[in-house]
Amino acid sequence: MFKRVFLLVLLTSGLVWAQVADAMISGRVYDERGLPLPNVKMTMRNLDTGRTWSVLTSEEGKYMASRLPLGGYRVEASLASFDTAIQSASLDIRNEARLDFMLRAAANTHQESPTQYRGVQQSPTNQSALTGRQAERFAVQLASYRTRPRADGLRAMLVDVGYTAYVEVSNVPPSGRYYRVRVGPFDTREEARKIALNMQSRLFDLLPDFWIVSDR
Repeated sequence: MFKRVFLLVLLTSGLVWAQVADAMISGRVYDERGLPLPNVKMTMRNLDTGRTWSVLTSEEGKYMASRLPLGGYRVEASLASFDTAIQSASLDIRNEARLDFMLRAAANTHQESPTQYRGVQQSPTNQSALTGRQAERFAVQLASYRTRPRADGLRAMLVDVGYTAYVEVSNVPPSGRYYRVRVGPFDTREEARKIALNMQSRLFDLLPDFWIVSDR
């Protein structure tokens, strides 16, 4: 008798857990041309508890937030240079909801904030032309993109979690323009390395690699 009761409790607990913490919201994010948007920050807010979950879209513009409690959700898709989009979802006994988003380019995307961007630079090989005894400083470089929206998305995510991130815009002949996402600057290489390791411990799935670079 005891074994039967124990088994019933165990099965019931498993069913409740599956209903409470194994639901999922997934989908795809794309621009007005239908092209996928990577690094879009997807924020799911539970309307009952106020708790939030955040993920980034993949290279194909896909996202998935799993192990969510059942209930109503406010789902927000945000990426720098694009208008934020919001939809609602309700996770019931089916445990899954699919929401696709189309993001429209913001009206002021042609403006670049000096706190987010460094001016267009030539290839680092030309930096030797600098004169004077300016002290060398360092930054942590996390990624280098060919398109601005991808760099903006990663920079915005880093700022949201408390890092001083910016985008270095560089022209590298003959390849063209690159958007390099960096955190810093720091007075010493060791200080930059400590921050880089801290970021890796918190965001390893998103930031598996980093480089310590000069930032004058």
